[in-house]
Parts: sequence; structure tokens; C-alpha cells
Amino acid sequence: MTGHFLIGQWEVVDGKALAKTEGALQEKVNSFIHLIFYLSDGRMLALSDMRKFAKAVVGPQDKILALPEIAKLGPDPLDKSFKSSEFKSLINREKRKIKQVLMDQEIISGIGNIYSDEILWQAEIHPATPANMISDEKIGLMYNIMKKILRLAIKAGGDSMSDFRNIYGEAGKFQNYHQVYRREGEKCSRCLTIIKRIKIGGRSARFCPKCQYE
Repeated sequence: MTGHFLIGQWEVVDGKALAKTEGALQEKVNSFIHLIFYLSDGRMLALSDMRKFAKAVVGPQDKILALPEIAKLGPDPLDKSFKSSEFKSLINREKRKIKQVLMDQEIISGIGNIYSDEILWQAEIHPATPANMISDEKIGLMYNIMKKILRLAIKAGGDSMSDFRNIYGEAGKFQNYHQVYRREGEKCSRCLTIIKRIKIGGRSARFCPKCQYE
């Protein structure tokens, strides 16, 4: 959920990893080092995880891939083999709220709180709408928007509103494209209605009560 890998050089002093590489790696957000891999070319690969949600597992590849949390992962939404017909089938069979379905990693992998909010806003779908009540036309629209937003996020280097950084310790820029995420109380850029926040399945969902009607 949080954390990021970094490439550089560190010195471990009294159990604490200190960045020897000058620049972004020395920033506070990149200082929560819990694991370091020493690479054959002299560099180091380090895991910085402020909230300590990460888990490291070492073992043979076949056993790693057989772990439930990996084996049960849903399709990659940007995989060329993931067609709109499969997406539609996954959505149609779900009675849960669409926000929950999009964030369920066993249904579709890689979509979290930020991207689900942004996808639903662009598709004009209310986050509490039961998935199986969404029209085929809207599902098709959501499929295209999902791919568009995720590609934009990758191009922007990820979302660094929280602690995410790239391997060089630098912040991404997708937070500059937010339309609803963490914008509750502000005006919708499409219709000027005040953006609201509700809880769905224990997670926050931001949306425009006027634009997102289905």
C-alpha cells in the first residue's frame, strides 16, 4: 500500500541506514529503510517503507508465485490480453459497490484508492452504485478511462501525494492531475458542485454528487 524501492548507496550505522548518495535519497521520506539488497555491480536496492506495510518473502520462484496473495491477483488492467469483454464480465457479476470492486485486487490488480476515485469521476459513476447495476455503455467507458488514467499515472511517474518516490528518490506528479481525490469541500472542475466524501467498505470515496449519477 505504501513504500518504495530505491537505488543508491547506504551506510548502516547503529542499525540505521544512512544514504551516501547525495540528493533526493537523503530526504526524510526516503529514510525509512528496512531492507537492503547488495547488487553485483556495487549498487544497493533498498526498501523505504514509512508505514511498515511491506512484506519481503524469499524463496524459489515457483513457490513465491504460488503464494495466495500473488496467485489470486486479478488481471493487470494494462495487459493487452485484458479485453473490455472480460472487464464487463467481472463487473456484471458483482453486487458490491463499484468502488469496492475496482479496489479488490482479486478482481483487477493495481487499482487503489486514488485511481478508483479518479476513474469513477471521469466515467461519471457514483462510487456506491452496485456494480451489476451499471449499464454496459458505462462499463465500456470506465474500461477506456481506467486504461487512460493508469497510463497517465505511469507517464507522470506515479502519485506522490503521500510517500511514494521512484527508484532515484524523486516524487511523481500524478497528484497534479487529481480531480476528486482529497478534494472534498472543493468545487468540481466539471460542474462546480462541492465534492463530497463518504465511507465505503472502510475506505474513503470522493465524488461529485451531481456529475456521478449512475
